[in-house]
Amino acid sequence: MRESLLPNDDCKELGTLEVEVNSENERHTNDINDFINPKNNRKNLKRKKIIIIILIIIFMAIISGVIVMYFFFLNKPMKKVCEEGYKLENDSCILPYSFKSIYETKLKNQRIKLFGEYFDFIIDEMIIDGKKVDFCRTYKFESIGLYTVLVSVDLSKNKSLESMFSESEMISIAFGEKFNTEKITDMNCMFEACEKLTSIELSVFNTINVLNMGEMFTCCSSLKSLDLSNFITDNVDDMFNMFSECSSLTSIDLSNFNTEEVTDMNGMFNECRSLTSINLSNFNTKQVTDMSSMFYECRSLTSLDLSNFNTKQVTDMFNFFFMDANH
Repeated sequence: MRESLLPNDDCKELGTLEVEVNSENERHTNDINDFINPKNNRKNLKRKKIIIIILIIIFMAIISGVIVMYFFFLNKPMKKVCEEGYKLENDSCILPYSFKSIYETKLKNQRIKLFGEYFDFIIDEMIIDGKKVDFCRTYKFESIGLYTVLVSVDLSKNKSLESMFSESEMISIAFGEKFNTEKITDMNCMFEACEKLTSIELSVFNTINVLNMGEMFTCCSSLKSLDLSNFITDNVDDMFNMFSECSSLTSIDLSNFNTEEVTDMNGMFNECRSLTSINLSNFNTKQVTDMSSMFYECRSLTSLDLSNFNTKQVTDMFNFFFMDANH
């Protein structure tokens, strides 16, 4: 048996050798053919170029797709988010309450004053820290922090907002469209002594029928800016101490004030120590009789144009520009 297997094994080795020789000869033959016929080379190069171009096109298509995805999906504007108390309507944040005020506590179980002593209005709803509560002038907050108070009030039977927020400890307040002041004639002392108030939004105020704005913002000593450009003051006759002791006030817009009917400007800017300039070019003072202490202790004023002031009816200008050298 061994003698018959040996020749067969030798044949297998010879057969393998013959295949290898034939493959080598075939490669050499192909190389010679390529050398003799360069068209084959050009065809191969052309195929390679086409493949590379196709790969580039695919790559560019992928990049373009990524860019399209980014701009149409990932970079899509996020839905507008409104701050607490507001709701989104027609891409605008609307306050569905009469006003929103914010209070800050620095002690646990601290009782804070929310409204003035003469607050006499119909309260439809009052929400403190997300909870509905019965109306109260003061409220005890359990923890330290910031608290939001939302109130809906009916002013349809009121003509006066006198002392509405007098001595309130709020740090900011914003009024919504439900705060309808169209029938209001008296805003005397409305924000008197709101000493912690730093921000106030009054753009919805309708002051067309207001007669009295005396002491409206007096002693709002933390308030730094005040925009009253929407105020209609055609019928106002009293601006006594209107901004008195607003000692931190640096900016005030009275550009639309009509003072034709005003008779009392006593202490109007009294102790507005931080104001550097006031534009009163639109003021008509032909009816004013009292200008005493009007700019008393306005020690930061660097310019003031009163060339349009008519003082023919003025009977009192005592301490008009007075500054105490001891302060």
